[in-house]
Amino acid sequence: MGDAAFLAGRCPRRPKLEHYTRLVPDRGDFGFVAEVDGRWVGVVWLLFLPEHDPGYGFVKPDVPELSVCVKPGYRGHGIGSRLVDKALAASRDRKLEAVTLSVEAGNRARDLYLRVGFGPVDGKTDDVLTVTL
Repeated sequence: MGDAAFLAGRCPRRPKLEHYTRLVPDRGDFGFVAEVDGRWVGVVWLLFLPEHDPGYGFVKPDVPELSVCVKPGYRGHGIGSRLVDKALAASRDRKLEAVTLSVEAGNRARDLYLRVGFGPVDGKTDDVLTVTL
């Protein structure tokens, strides 16, 4: 999915994306922001989406779905990798069993996810990857 799909103004018109715009700490959601010179350049967040409102990478309610966004102009400099590493380390610290995500074939980030240990999920489409922690 291209970045334009996640612009806040478009999400209300796309209900399947809207839940990605709401981080709910009370259900365990968390995330991290990468900054350069006091301005955000990337963000990673993990959501525990419920079965009745699953994300594209949904596996089960106690496995959070990871999303990453790095601003154009800052991609290809390792920011996404560092954000994913930080998110996975925090997930291990929280004693989570796994993390999941959805990434389309052809998306350059897919190589990053495979490199850090994500792999296909039995019974899911090729877009859904998970890593056991």
